[in-house]
Amino acid sequence: MDASVSAGFFAYTDAAEQTVEGSNSARAPVDAQCPACRLHALVPMVLHQTEAGRWANAEGQIPEGAIQIDACPVCNGAWFDHGELDLLAGEETNIEQALDQSSRPTKRACPRGCGIMREHDLPGMIRTPVDHCPKCRGIWLDGHERHKLAKS
Repeated sequence: MDASVSAGFFAYTDAAEQTVEGSNSARAPVDAQCPACRLHALVPMVLHQTEAGRWANAEGQIPEGAIQIDACPVCNGAWFDHGELDLLAGEETNIEQALDQSSRPTKRACPRGCGIMREHDLPGMIRTPVDHCPKCRGIWLDGHERHKLAKS
């Protein structure tokens, strides 16, 4: 993911409450507490790509190609269902393939209810490990991990 991710990436609006029809996100919003801070339920956010190629919070009518992610308004962590992070990063990116094959169990549960996630390194991208669910293949990024990945 590059620095073109807008500063409004985690701004919350009423648009996030709407259903994303025709979006790349095939799943319903996550109904779970934040796996990191456990202080707040995850909130659906709808992002769309602007004409300048940056991702921004969708407001009002949701444009075609919007992506819905689930984020924590307290710690700014975010849950990306399989493929969503790749869509935000660009067509040539495959974050899941970039994950180091060795992993460690975490204490964090998958927000989709698939069990305990595994911690993987992302060599060459960020030094902090990310949480990955081997069953649903989603990825959890803590707020600081998201910022580091956006800069890489």
